[in-house]
Amino acid sequence: MNARIDDPRLNVTPRAFWCPERGPQGRAGMPEWGTPIPEKLLKAGIRDMVRISDARMSGTGYGACVLHVSPESFVAGPLALLKEGDRHRA
Repeated sequence: MNARIDDPRLNVTPRAFWCPERGPQGRAGMPEWGTPIPEKLLKAGIRDMVRISDARMSGTGYGACVLHVSPESFVAGPLALLKEGDRHRA
């Protein structure tokens, strides 16, 4: 995930949503997973973005996060419907 999020070819803009799929079914023990902001956006001065995940995140995270989305993507929950490049209305 870290290599992917910092790939300069990642098609991400300041209006993007980041939806990592990492809940307890897909990752045993439901570890704390950070949901970082892509390096490409940080370099452009963006310091926050909406992040939606079926995981949990440590207290070191910051910004607009919606966590513990359930049922999770691993068992065909709502996050499983999202694919890279999907458009949204904000």
